[in-house]
Amino acid sequence: LNHIDQNFYSVEGFVDYHELRKQLHVKVKNLADAIGKTTRSMERSPHTEGIQQGLRKIVYIISLLKEMLSSKEKKEWLIWLKSPHPEFNGLTPWEVIQKGDCDAVLGYLEDARKGSMT
Repeated sequence: LNHIDQNFYSVEGFVDYHELRKQLHVKVKNLADAIGKTTRSMERSPHTEGIQQGLRKIVYIISLLKEMLSSKEKKEWLIWLKSPHPEFNGLTPWEVIQKGDCDAVLGYLEDARKGSMT
């Protein structure tokens, strides 16, 4: 289970959006926007597949960052997520995620992990 950050999961195996929000230092609305859902739907039905799928992508991004940075320090992955990046036209990766383009950040990280930077 080294590839899974268990801190983000409940004992039932669901991503705990409260914990994710807390570690990202964002509001529930920001997290809901990032996965294309409303705050209300996330609070009422956090275990639905649509919500969980979006949350799992964000957790996967964080897991990739922790692996690639070879650090368990929250600060490094959080700094990367919230710092402007030239690959995203000066937006922070979190801003890109929050605009609903989680796949762009995920693709960038997977390419970097494979060593195929463009």
